[in-house]
Amino acid sequence: MSLASRLSERGPRETFYIGFRYILVFIASRLFGTATTLLSNIIEGRSLYDSSSILGYWGSVDRIDPRLSVPALTPHQYDSLERTDHLSRYLFAIQVFSEFQSGASSTHLDVAGGLGYGTSLIGEWLEAEAVGVEIDGESVGYANRHYGENGTFIRGDATQLPLQTDSVTTVTCFETLEHIQDEELLLEQLDRVLISDGILIISVPNDEQVDSTVEEEKQFPHVNTYTPQRFTQLLESTFGPDTVSLFNQYKQLKIPDSKRCDTPPHPTGIYPYSNQASSDQLIAIVDKQPTQVRLNWRR
Repeated sequence: MSLASRLSERGPRETFYIGFRYILVFIASRLFGTATTLLSNIIEGRSLYDSSSILGYWGSVDRIDPRLSVPALTPHQYDSLERTDHLSRYLFAIQVFSEFQSGASSTHLDVAGGLGYGTSLIGEWLEAEAVGVEIDGESVGYANRHYGENGTFIRGDATQLPLQTDSVTTVTCFETLEHIQDEELLLEQLDRVLISDGILIISVPNDEQVDSTVEEEKQFPHVNTYTPQRFTQLLESTFGPDTVSLFNQYKQLKIPDSKRCDTPPHPTGIYPYSNQASSDQLIAIVDKQPTQVRLNWRR
C-alpha cells in the first residue's frame, strides 16, 4: 500500500505521526549513507577533508573518484550508474590504445581528468607515462596525493595546454568540450600536442538539453550541446575527414572492478554508433593518421 493510501485512511494525528516517521527514516538513511561513505573513504587512505570535498560539502561539487569502494547508501555523486559511466570511458580507452601500442615508450595525456583516477588507470595498465592536466588546483593536489604513483598531475588550462608540440602519443578528453566556450581552440590544442599518428578519445553528452538554472549552480557549467552530426563535423574540421569513429555509451548497472582484477577489465556500455537508439553519451576515436588496419578495426 502506498504512503498516500495509508494516510488517507488515518486521522490527522495518525497522519502526522506516519509522515514524521517517514521523514526521520529518510534523514537517518541519508546520514547513515554519508557517514559510511566517509568512513569507507578514510579506510582507503583518504583524509576527512578529501572525503568531504568529494561528497560536495566544500570545494567543487563536480568531483568524483569511482575507484573508491563506496557503500550503496550514498549521495548523488556516488550513484552507481554515474560511477560506471566514468570508469567505462577509461576502460574503453585502455582497450583502444592497447590495440595500437608499438612497444616503444609512450606518453598519455588526460585533459581535465579531475581527481586523477583515470589518468592513473591508463598509466598503470598501459605502462605509459601518464600526465593529467586539470584546471582545479584542489583536484590536482588530490590526484598527486593518491594517484601520483602512476601519473603526473599538473594544473593547467585545457585551451592553453602546458605541453610541447608533438609531445604525446595518446589523449583522452572526457566530458570537457561541453564546458568550453571556444571549442575550436581546445581541439586545436589537442591536435598540437598529439603526434602525427596519435589517437584521441573524446566524449560529450548526447543532444543534451541544457538547463541554465541547473548549470548556474555548477562550478564548471555546460555551455555547448552536441548531436552526433555536429560532434563529428566539429572534430573533422580540426583533424580532417575520415579521422573520426563514433560510439554510443549507454548506462550500465554493473561496476567493473578495475582496482583489483588481474587483467585489464573489459569496458561496458560502449558500442559503435547507431542512430536507432539514443545514448546518454557520445564517444569519438580520432585517429590522426588512419591506416587500413585501423580503418578495418574501426568498422
